[in-house]
Amino acid sequence: MTSEMVCSDCGNEGSIEWRYDAWASFEIIGVDAEGGLIKSTDFDTQVFDDNKIECSKCGRLFTEREIVELLRRAGPQ
Repeated sequence: MTSEMVCSDCGNEGSIEWRYDAWASFEIIGVDAEGGLIKSTDFDTQVFDDNKIECSKCGRLFTEREIVELLRRAGPQ
């Protein structure tokens, strides 16, 4: 059972995000009528070790332990 996380600082619901440092790579498959590049719909990605849990509204950074505590306090929904 899941529920929306609420930021303990700003109170915004659903703004807690786990963000990863990563890149995506697309193949160039042609040029469109305006001269812009056309990229493939398939892409390759690589996720790096650097990651953070952050509120997208206020920018507050959380540790995994803090998130677990927030969920524990919220209890079953």
